[in-house]
Amino acid sequence: MAPVKLYGATLSWNVTRCVAALEEAGVEYEIVPINFGTGEHKSPEHLARNPFGQVPALQDGDLYIFESRAICKYACRKNKPELLKEGDLKESAMVDVWLEVEANQYTAALSPIVFECLVHPMLGGATDQKVVEENLGKIKKVLEVYEARLTKYKYLAGDYLSLADLNHVSVTLCLGATPHASLFDAYPHVKAWWTGLLARPSVQKAASSWVVKALDLNPLWVVRVQKRSAMAPVKLYGMTMSWNVTRCVAALEEAGIEYDIVPIDFGAGEHKSPEHLARNPFGQMPALQDDDFYVWESRAICKYVCRKSKPELLKEDNLKESAMVDVWLEVEANQYTAALEPIILEYLVRPMFGRATDQKIVEDNLVKLKKVLEVYEARLTECKYLAGDFFSLADLTHVSSTACLAATPQAALFDAYPHVKAWWSSLMARPSVEKVAALKKPYFQSSA
Repeated sequence: MAPVKLYGATLSWNVTRCVAALEEAGVEYEIVPINFGTGEHKSPEHLARNPFGQVPALQDGDLYIFESRAICKYACRKNKPELLKEGDLKESAMVDVWLEVEANQYTAALSPIVFECLVHPMLGGATDQKVVEENLGKIKKVLEVYEARLTKYKYLAGDYLSLADLNHVSVTLCLGATPHASLFDAYPHVKAWWTGLLARPSVQKAASSWVVKALDLNPLWVVRVQKRSAMAPVKLYGMTMSWNVTRCVAALEEAGIEYDIVPIDFGAGEHKSPEHLARNPFGQMPALQDDDFYVWESRAICKYVCRKSKPELLKEDNLKESAMVDVWLEVEANQYTAALEPIILEYLVRPMFGRATDQKIVEDNLVKLKKVLEVYEARLTECKYLAGDFFSLADLTHVSSTACLAATPQAALFDAYPHVKAWWSSLMARPSVEKVAALKKPYFQSSA
């Protein structure tokens, strides 16, 4: 019998929610990647599967289903209806109650914590502790209810495993990769319930396919750059999904410095370990090690590598030219990237985790970015590059975030600014920029 097809990527907890149900129900399936980078999730073909252009979607013959929890119910009805207890009026009601609690109470509180603790740091951003604390307060109140319930029953709906339990798996697996992995310790019955679920083969399968594995040096998240000579390379600590890390890669490549990218295991909390805090006291990435010398902050790293191997990118031997480089470095950080990053986050990162793009954030920042591009257009009518008629680090630091723009619905944004477009085309022709583009490409191609 032909397997059902699950469209999406196991990076999304909405997809792994379906994986757990399909595994538990014994439904044969295959995961079909969706390429977010080419906009495949918004293609007519995928919109026919999921009209919201999100993941997951399930195909069984000529039947298409979207919404992860609906897919889970379908899998159960198809192969293991006892997980829904629909043959018993009262038991099915309890399953439905706890399915609603999972979606609207438990996951609603836990997913923002996971997003702040895992996703933002992987992109080089800072965790919003206010969001974390607010949602920790919410999830603890939910867990008090769970603890009381699980003192009476082995599982949430009663003394039987149901889909109501399984639907908790995907987002709870994420919790284990955050600083709040021990959250259940204060709730012994919840902890015992979760330990029981973890022992199930279906849950082990979901765990093996999910982002915890990805964080553990999966090529989707980490790329190790091979040594190109016998010289001892500098070490760049971080992940190439982060545009702060690839900002440094562009500078290292342009400067011709031998380097290795050394993975940081966020799942194990390595970014907060004493060893990494000695490299970057904020527990973020990137950090660069050159023998016994450490530098952090991506733009500081870029300046260091230029001074080390290609000082002409800074023009520090010329007072006026160096001033112009500094001006446009500041503009890049505080005007251009400050407006572009939220757009990329909303278009590319949130959908990978099954979250909807906030169009208001996109529109607000598009307005800001277009105003910035008007200034760039005027500047680039006067000179070939931003600081003058010479290529500099001020151009190069734009690369990492702009390389992501091509994977969004705003890829044609520069078309309205012909001098900006010509400038960017010239940058794209540089080997250092081609390297960054190649490193970025895998993150917006779904992988099973």
